Amino acid sequence: MLQDESLKAKDELAQIIDAHHYADWRELRLKDLNSKQARKKIADLAKQVCNALNRQYSTRNTPKEPEAVIESPKFQGQLIANARELKEGIEVFVSYSHKDEHLRDVLENHLSVLKHNGLISTWHIHKIGADDEWRNVIDEHLNSSQIILLLISADFLASDYCYDVEMERAMQRHESGEARVIPILLRHVEWKDAPFAKLMVLPSNARPITSEKWASLDLALLDVG
Repeated sequence: MLQDESLKAKDELAQIIDAHHYADWRELRLKDLNSKQARKKIADLAKQVCNALNRQYSTRNTPKEPEAVIESPKFQGQLIANARELKEGIEVFVSYSHKDEHLRDVLENHLSVLKHNGLISTWHIHKIGADDEWRNVIDEHLNSSQIILLLISADFLASDYCYDVEMERAMQRHESGEARVIPILLRHVEWKDAPFAKLMVLPSNARPITSEKWASLDLALLDVG
């Protein structure tokens, strides 16, 4: 959406994100995120996003044409804003292939500060208990999470359950406005005809986090956040 000027002109949240992420976030990559400057920029962005979301939600029950789904290129600022507004942590559902478990672990490490501050909690199939009915537990969290991350790879797209069950339900909830779906490219794969292709795909320029063009995996995931 940020690359489509006609869509961006109609979307206040996209305009806010666009105004910040090219300058502020690239500058902050070289700074300690606990520094006074970084905390102020993050707080300012979270406040603007929160206000924009409040205005959007206040008109949700007003009879009008449905608004276009907002596609944000960064999600940590929005997570912070939503969690503080709700005064409780946001549940993030992580959909991935078991073959990409090591990359999921690294991604979760990058969300650690948000977890420690009680702003988010993450859920994925590895948290299913031995005595749980796994399909029911997955459905429960898939239907209750506010954010759904799709960790895209060839193995994810080849998995019938990931593709036909988790992704299909995630897209239904996204399109109804019940949840936000964020696709994250892990490895190179042809994805342009997948259902999520109409969404903003991370990292920047749809460059997979394992691409050799990234100096490190950590820098790729910093771009995601």
